[in-house]
Amino acid sequence: MFNRYFKNDDGLINLVSRLNYYLSSYRRKQLFFLFILIILLSFAEAISLASIVPFIGVFVQPDLFYSNPWLKNFINFFEISNDDQLFLLVTIIFVSLIIISFLIRLISLYLTNKISCFIEADLKSKIFEYNISQPYSYHLTQNSNDIMSSIVQKTTAIAIYLNAFIQILSCLLTVFFILGVLLIIQPFIILAVTLIVILFFSIVTFINKRKIFENSKKISESQDSIVSIFQDSVGYISEIILYSLHNIFVKKFDKSTYQIAKSHTYNKNIQESPRIYLEFITLLGLAIIIFIFKQNNNEIVSSLTILAALGYGTQKVIPLINRIYVCNSSMRAVQALIIDCLTILDSSKKEKNNSINLEKITFNDSIKLKNVNFSFNNDENFILENINLDIKKGSKVGIKGTTGSGKSTLGGIIIGLLEPTKGKLLVDG
Repeated sequence: MFNRYFKNDDGLINLVSRLNYYLSSYRRKQLFFLFILIILLSFAEAISLASIVPFIGVFVQPDLFYSNPWLKNFINFFEISNDDQLFLLVTIIFVSLIIISFLIRLISLYLTNKISCFIEADLKSKIFEYNISQPYSYHLTQNSNDIMSSIVQKTTAIAIYLNAFIQILSCLLTVFFILGVLLIIQPFIILAVTLIVILFFSIVTFINKRKIFENSKKISESQDSIVSIFQDSVGYISEIILYSLHNIFVKKFDKSTYQIAKSHTYNKNIQESPRIYLEFITLLGLAIIIFIFKQNNNEIVSSLTILAALGYGTQKVIPLINRIYVCNSSMRAVQALIIDCLTILDSSKKEKNNSINLEKITFNDSIKLKNVNFSFNNDENFILENINLDIKKGSKVGIKGTTGSGKSTLGGIIIGLLEPTKGKLLVDG
């Protein structure tokens, strides 16, 4: 599992690192600010949990506060003279912490969605810019449907992926802080429950991760197929009508569409079903804890404060742990789509390093082709061989040949869209 997350080129963390390379400095600053908010949120959640112990304690037995030397200084500082004033102050502190935590959570949610969606827009624009900036020969050899699929459909996975990663980070930090407080209150029980929950989700993740990734690849391939079928149906609509080919295209389209639906259904079931088991384990554990407290004949105040803290902490932690699992599954579900997008972005990085500066050439006399040969991808299957041509300015020249003989290719070379594999194209020498 460690290798899957960190060492593999297609590991979840490595994919995030590769995405980070294409982010602008402004987006990185936004992410850094969001990370600070996440830390503050985690700390606020932990403090609000810790404050529930004195909150319940004051309500049940305020005399304990007056006898505690640390709390006595607190009481003297605020000049508290009776139980009502003490309870009011503790209530104000507890409610204030809840409000602060709520506001930070709201802001972080808004920023997470905004940043991830705008990063998707940034990278979608980069892919489009790369595609439209390529030479003419690139467009003749590449499948435009794959590029269109990446721009229109697959880049939406970027927002899902980054959003899930940010939520995992936020949930992990919050769980870490909250468990730290709970371990102080009741170490043995919390440690045992934590180990059980971690073991449960580790087993579920190990069992399902391969199937989720396979579904991710099927979704990616089906999305490419949908775009290709749509393009073909529009391009050959006259033939489809003339030869009544509607059913063939509909069946091919349905096959890809239902494959996506089938894969999404399986992935969603995997993501959401563990929550049901987790709720069952939580309720069972709570019943056992209450039974243990009853058997040990603990004091009522101590039992109530501990149960309140554990209940409040469980209410916070369990959804967070389930959210971590769901987000992890969501990242795996779009992993293949992210890899496809990154492949195009990596190509744009290489092309940028090999960019050529074009200068304007004035045509006054003639265009000459000297021993021009041309092949796509620089292989040995030449479309044109040893072409020699002299075209004077103002003259009219016709290019004649059978279909596939290279007329359009020769025209592309003459007007500068294609570069000869061998030979020279000379304008006025």
